[in-house]
Amino acid sequence: MGLACAGHLHPLLLRADGTIETLGVPGTLLGVVPDPDLEDRAVRLEPGDALVFYTDGVIESRSDATLLDERRLAELVATCAGAGADAIAAKVEEAAVLSQGGRPRDDIAVLVLRVVA
Repeated sequence: MGLACAGHLHPLLLRADGTIETLGVPGTLLGVVPDPDLEDRAVRLEPGDALVFYTDGVIESRSDATLLDERRLAELVATCAGAGADAIAAKVEEAAVLSQGGRPRDDIAVLVLRVVA
């Protein structure tokens, strides 16, 4: 599979064994310049692996007590090994909303693609 980030947050790859990888390299935001700088990266997905894409609203919490940053998001996603795509997305969404005191200040979008055997 090929992946280019185009200025977006880098998706997380949750391996079936619970390891996490951050995928992609920074690229130019689409629609800003006529010839964006994009770099495709190949990734091999195995049965049980899941790709987690998310918007910046997921990690936008600024409360010290419940900070959900990229590191904590990766830790949370790692606990989801073996779960289905819907369950992973629901757990990320719930954590994002809770980290913002139940009142998100930005969009929260989560897309999870999981490889089934």
